[in-house]
Amino acid sequence: MSHENNQPIWTYDDLVRFSRWEDPEVRYWAADRLIRLHPEACCDVVAEFLLDDHPATPTMVARHLGEYGNRTHCPVLIKGFKLLRGPVPGHCIHSLVRLGHPGVLELAGSALERGDLDDMVLGLIVEALGGLGTPEAEGL
Repeated sequence: MSHENNQPIWTYDDLVRFSRWEDPEVRYWAADRLIRLHPEACCDVVAEFLLDDHPATPTMVARHLGEYGNRTHCPVLIKGFKLLRGPVPGHCIHSLVRLGHPGVLELAGSALERGDLDDMVLGLIVEALGGLGTPEAEGL
C-alpha cells in the first residue's frame, strides 16, 4: 500500500522503530515488512530478532540471514542454533552453510549430541551439509 504520490506508508526508519515495539506481533510485522521491502539493508536490524519470543520471527530471520546476510551474522546464527528449539536450529545451519562459516561441520555434528532436535530439523541439517559437497560433510 502506498500514498497517492507512490511513497510507501511506512519508511525504513518507521519499520525499524516498530521492530523495537514491546508487542511481539508488532515486532514480527515490522521484521516481515523490513525483510520484504528492504531485504539487503535490514540484515543487521533483523538479526537481533533471531532470538525473539514470537513463534514465527526466529525462523523468518534465520532464513533471511542465509540469503542476504554475511559472515558478521554467523555469531547470532550459532547462538540461535545452540539455544533455540523447533525448526530454527536447522535453518541456522542452512544459513551458516550458505554464508561459508568455517566451523559449520563441527556445529552440525553436535546436533546429534543435543538429543532435542526432531527428524525434520536433522533432515534440514543433512540437506544443508549435502550442499557443501565435501567428503567431511558427507561423513557426518
